Amino acid sequence: MTQVAAPRHHVHVCDHPLTRGQARRLSRRFAVAGVQIEPGRLQEIAAGAATVGDEHIDVAFAMVAVGYVDERHHAKLTRIRRRMGRWLLVGAMIVLSLSLLISLAMAMLTLMQPTFTGV
Repeated sequence: MTQVAAPRHHVHVCDHPLTRGQARRLSRRFAVAGVQIEPGRLQEIAAGAATVGDEHIDVAFAMVAVGYVDERHHAKLTRIRRRMGRWLLVGAMIVLSLSLLISLAMAMLTLMQPTFTGV
């Protein structure tokens, strides 16, 4: 019986070769998505090595999952920034209102102060 080799696929991971640190980080991020690929193998794939078996499916899935996680994180940060901006505006308006009230009270007290002319 002849054994048929699995087809080889090329997967586009990034536009440039990965450094060791980048490959480690990407491997950790892939692990969050449930895909266990060694950093060395990721470097090989990024350099253009062919993937064997279901490895191309795992890498493609992990890339989509990592992109989804990044988008969710970015959306969460955007919501937090907007919320903080609104609260900063409310706080500034409160401080401005209080300072206006204080200055009006001082003006009223100054106008109500009796003036004594020398007798």
